[in-house]
Amino acid sequence: MAAEAMAQKTNVPEIQDAIVRIRTLSADEKARELAYQRELALHEKATWEKNLKKAEEKTREAEEKIKWADEKIKNADEKIKNADEKMKNADEKMKNADEKMKEADEKLKKAADELRKNGVSEERIAEILNNI
Repeated sequence: MAAEAMAQKTNVPEIQDAIVRIRTLSADEKARELAYQRELALHEKATWEKNLKKAEEKTREAEEKIKWADEKIKNADEKIKNADEKMKNADEKMKNADEKMKEADEKLKKAADELRKNGVSEERIAEILNNI
């Protein structure tokens, strides 16, 4: 009734026309059902859009996490590569040290043989070698 009173007090044709339409639609059961179904559909659409927005946000977050993980993997791969290079260098140094050790052992054997040839006793040779 408040709408009717307002319609009578106003001389605005648009408001009067709207009131007439509302009355007509409200009186028509089929029109009311269609309006109700439309309202449900709009509500459902809004829910779907909200869920879609959440899903898109989660997708963006997941993509960022994947990007972060890929960067971590890349960094780890680089560290492994560096460690492999250091290991290769250490192996090379170890190989060189082994070769020098062999050379030193050969020189000591030759020196011990020379000492034997010169008549130095085994005890003295052992003493000399222990002091090296």
